[in-house]
Amino acid sequence: MSANQKVFWITGASSGIGEALVYEASAKGASVILSARRKEELERVSSGCTGETKVVPLDLTDQKGLKKAAEEVLLLQIRRFFPSLFFKIARKVSPT
Repeated sequence: MSANQKVFWITGASSGIGEALVYEASAKGASVILSARRKEELERVSSGCTGETKVVPLDLTDQKGLKKAAEEVLLLQIRRFFPSLFFKIARKVSPT
């Protein structure tokens, strides 16, 4: 499987090694989900990427926030790879 068929979720993506990994994965054609606490820095890193990115702010020490971010990322991937399944799920969980 080539990098352009992969999705990487990188935590600590706003600086240092995490930021470098984002640029490397993006340059190889992968889709990248960027997470860290500082949304502005994530957006800065995302703007320097050549491929598809999604910013999901996250503090790994916040259990509720981690669960919410994981659910968001899971739904993003279901939507990307299984669009018909995503819309079935969305209809079941959306308020009526």
